[in-house]
Amino acid sequence: SDKYGRRPGFVWSVIVAIIAGFCSAFSHTAVFLGICRIVVGFGIGGNAPVAFTLFSEIIPVHNRGFHMILIDAFAMMGMLFSCAFAYLALSRWKSWRAFCLLSSTFGLFVIALRKHL
Repeated sequence: SDKYGRRPGFVWSVIVAIIAGFCSAFSHTAVFLGICRIVVGFGIGGNAPVAFTLFSEIIPVHNRGFHMILIDAFAMMGMLFSCAFAYLALSRWKSWRAFCLLSSTFGLFVIALRKHL
């Protein structure tokens, strides 16, 4: 991807989500928690358009539609995984803080994987 274009946006959107996720795990008020979760949403929301644009440019035209559907399908599976992970974390550890903290660590894996793009 671009040196000054999509790649930095790709990485920074995940970094914003990670930092806000970690901050939400250590929040002491509902207002601060709400602000942190909104910022997490901006980080994730900023990631989607960049990802779709980048992948649509590098996928060959003859099977681009199929691969874009796969990307959507994996996004939906990620959301289902997140719900299942939340249920597990909340039922086992009885802590929404643990869920916020652990779900934010997955972003570190995303950063590591994207380093090779």
